[in-house]
Formats: sequence, C-alpha cells, structure tokens
Amino acid sequence: MATGRPVRLVLDASLLLDPSSTREAAAVALRPGVEELLRRLRYSNLNVAICYAEGMPNNESGFLEKVASSHLFGSIALLAKSGNLSLTELMLEWSRTSFCFYATSRVDKGLISELQNQNWRVLSVANECSIEVPGVLNVQRLQQLLLTLATLIKRELCDSSVLVIGYIMKKSREEDFARASYFRPSMLSRFVEEHPDFRIMDPFKNIYPLLDRLQIQKILVRLQELGIEGKPKLRAPYSCKVDNFDNGELDKHLAEANLSFPLIVKPQVACGVADAHNMEYVDHGSKIFKFYVIGDKVFYAVRDSMPNARFLKPSSGGEALTFNSLKTLPVATNEQRPQTAAEDGKLLDADLVEEAAKFLKGLLGLTVFGFDVVVQEGTGDHVIVDLNYLPSFKEVPNSEAVPAFWDAVRQACESTRGNANVQG
Repeated sequence: MATGRPVRLVLDASLLLDPSSTREAAAVALRPGVEELLRRLRYSNLNVAICYAEGMPNNESGFLEKVASSHLFGSIALLAKSGNLSLTELMLEWSRTSFCFYATSRVDKGLISELQNQNWRVLSVANECSIEVPGVLNVQRLQQLLLTLATLIKRELCDSSVLVIGYIMKKSREEDFARASYFRPSMLSRFVEEHPDFRIMDPFKNIYPLLDRLQIQKILVRLQELGIEGKPKLRAPYSCKVDNFDNGELDKHLAEANLSFPLIVKPQVACGVADAHNMEYVDHGSKIFKFYVIGDKVFYAVRDSMPNARFLKPSSGGEALTFNSLKTLPVATNEQRPQTAAEDGKLLDADLVEEAAKFLKGLLGLTVFGFDVVVQEGTGDHVIVDLNYLPSFKEVPNSEAVPAFWDAVRQACESTRGNANVQG
C-alpha cells in the first residue's frame, strides 16, 4: 500500500447487532462490547462505515443508521441482486483509492468472493459457525478486532515485521485521551470526507502550517519579498530552533540567527512538545497591533502589551520568566510605558501592514486569519510576531465583523461551487 492512502473499515450489521434481541423496535440492541469498539473507532484515524443488507427490517436499519450518525460514521445499504448481496458503487470506488477492510460475523461466500476480487481484506469476527473461507482472517473475539486491524495496517505500511505493544488504560483515562484535541482534526476531516455536501471555507491543508511555529516562521520570512522603498522594514522575528539547551554550541547558533538576550522561548507546536523555538524579544513601546483578515477586509486594533526588556530584567532575579500564553500576559504599567505612548499609533504604517495581509492571504490560501504586529523601538521595523487561524475578532465591532464574515463565507462557497462545476 502506498503511504498516504486512506484506510477504510466497513462493519457488517451481523457484527454489531445482538442476535438475541427481538425484531421489535424497542428491543434492537448492540452486542456486548460493540459500544466500546465503536467509541474507540470514532477517535481513530480510520474511515468507518456501517453496512446492512438492502431490505433489512426498518427498525434494525434505522437503529444502525442512528448508531452510525452518533459516531460520525457512514452507513451503506448493500445491494441485493438476484438474491445475493453486492458491493455499492461507493465501495467499488474505495477499492481503487483506499486500503479497505470488511469485518463481519456471518459468512456470505458470494459477497466475500466479490470483496476479495476487489482487494478488500475480510475479517470474520467471532464466527460461531466456524466456517473456514480461504483468504479470510478469523478473529476469535470482538475485543481483538482493533488490535488485529492495527497490526495489519502497520505491516502493510512498513512492509516488514512489526512489534505491537499493548498498553491498558483505565476507562476514564482512555476516554480523556481519546477526546483530546489531537484527534479532532482527523475526526473533522473524516466527517467532511463522508459528507461531501458540506462546504469547506478553508481547506485543512492550508490551516495545518499555522499549527507549527517553525512553519509559521518560514511563511513570515517571505515578507521580505514585500520590501518597498521609503517604507519601514517589514519582517519576521529572528528565530532559531533549539533541540537541546545543553548543546555547547548554542551561543554560536543564536549569534548566527542574529539573536541575543533577552529571548522568548516557545514550544514548536501549540499543544506542547519537547522541542523549543527561540524568538527575539522586540522592545516595542508596550503596544501591540492586532490585525484581523476576513475575506477581502482587514481590521486592526491597538492593545497594551508587555513592557520593554529593561523593565522585565529586575523582576526576573536572573532567572527565566515564564508565561502561560493561554492567559492574559503581563502588560506595562503607566510608569513603564514610554513618554511617547500617546503617539505610538502614528508609528504604525497601516497601509504597509495591509499589503502584508493581502500577501499572506494569497500565500496561505486562507479566508479568515489574524496576526500580531509590533513596531521595534529605534529601527521602526514592523515585526509580525504571531500568525493564527480563526482569531476571536473581539476587538472588531460586531457591526463590521459580522457582515464581513458572512460576505467571506458566501464568496468561499461560491468559489468552491465554481471549482466543483469546473471539475465536473
């Protein structure tokens, strides 16, 4: 299997429904252990669908469709041709584009043969009849299905022997881990893929670079392409990636990156990793300019910011100062603000930064994003110190932000509809 192909799993109704339940609507139920399996699959990177035979009683098919919807899975009604079940066009398309598994608890040799002819991997789970079918992998217990899938996928990806290590978590801990934000992008991507009628304003691939500060830095460095004669210098902050603070050549690397103390140290990824990213601390008169881009409109607001470095140093006691970026950062007091604070707004070249906003919009391919600008004391450099997707816009009046937002949504929808028509 080529790396990057999606992995799809189709669960047969026989695997999910409790055979002991009656056919009355109120009695239709899942097998023991199925709910736990579905919960785990929901937070996986697998594209999952539940299938049932065309003509199944409405209470059972309706029940399965509700189960699929509640877990953000797809649902498929297998076609019944001449008394035999057959693959849908969607499943045939998956055969050509994806790495596909079919898990079932009943043996339908005709359907299994068709699946195998389309390169599907068929797993027979807890098959009570113990019927052996060539090419079908038998999984003795439902609880073993997920681990079996993980092993098969890794072996296919790595094309070599794979060591699988199991780790048992308490149920509450597992649920917390599964619901962590790390899984949400994959869930959202899967949902959109399974529901093509939804319009995407900004593709996920255009948003992902803004989750990595090194990628953000590479984007901001390109601002130098906007050099305009007679205008202040527009630039990214000087920075350097640090993998190990005990590196004996750290001072050399910092100097090569045009960095000197004081420095700001940030994790490379917002959700927290071991790597760190050193960025220059720019004395900026305790003012920061918050820019917001909504479609073709650019807004900005002025906010108080952290004091210049000389005021921070005495309070540090020679140690590093730590801040939680999710909370309000310390701002300069009246005594710490420059005497020219009232004139700071005049130091900003708003036209220059609006040109930068248009440049970034084209570079990123995004409709809605924000960035922060500080004006360096002494040089007048306009330094873009942060870049993020879908900011709060709390500094922009609703009377301006809301119409701009809906205009941007409409334009994005019209654009995607036009692209779809061209491709069709």
